[in-house]
Amino acid sequence: MIIWTPTRCAVRVLALATLTLTACVTPRVVPDSVVSPVSPAQAASPTESAIADDSNTGEAIADSAVDTRDESTGDVGAGQGGAASQDTEPMEPSPAKAPVQWNPFDLDRLLIYRIDFGQRLFASSDWDPVSDPFLVSLGLIYEPKYWALGMEAGFSYSTDDGIIGQSGYESQNLELFGGLTKSFWLLPDNLLLTLAGGMSLNWTKERINVFTPPATNGRVDGRNSWLAGYVRTRLAWKFTDVFDVGIDVRASSGQNVSTIGPVKSSENYQVLLGIGIHQ
Repeated sequence: MIIWTPTRCAVRVLALATLTLTACVTPRVVPDSVVSPVSPAQAASPTESAIADDSNTGEAIADSAVDTRDESTGDVGAGQGGAASQDTEPMEPSPAKAPVQWNPFDLDRLLIYRIDFGQRLFASSDWDPVSDPFLVSLGLIYEPKYWALGMEAGFSYSTDDGIIGQSGYESQNLELFGGLTKSFWLLPDNLLLTLAGGMSLNWTKERINVFTPPATNGRVDGRNSWLAGYVRTRLAWKFTDVFDVGIDVRASSGQNVSTIGPVKSSENYQVLLGIGIHQ
């Protein structure tokens, strides 16, 4: 049996207090598998963490400013454009281009439909009194850009009448023509000169009505056909992008190929005024 004296009790209490204090002060050892890794950013000091946060916030604000639309100009990326303009050196102006010299033969493709009105003038008196018939002509001029020469084709119709003594004369002429052309500008895009030459085939019908009393009224028909060559000059003023107005002068001469009645000279001239339609 242990007898608890005051001295023994004091020693026991002192030993118990010493053990308790030692347990509280001694650090606890934790295994490595339990400890989670610490990143350098977490291990940084509070001051450094605050500086990093401020830097990230500034970058976010700058990015949002770049994407903001400028209210005055309506352009996207005004901030980025302004920064680029400050860093970019001013560009030197490009040297002025030399003026292009006008070339009257440098034509675009020409496609002109012609409508002409005028007179055919026969050189010989064989055709009196129908030597200056009224004439209508329809024609086409086609000149591709890179062709040395263009071409034309068309037809004309003329008619006339007159009286000599007791006889009345009527004439009708149909002509088909075609040839080669060359056009160039005398003034840029306004004054166009066309030179042409080719062949034509003509059919002429002439009727003579005789009124000589007391003889019975009679009628005599004559026909002439001839193959001819011609040269032509047309000067036209192009007053819009589509239309021009021009004067056409032509000379023609040929050989009769078929005749009923008296043989007549085929030499003739044409003076026409017309309109051209450009396509």
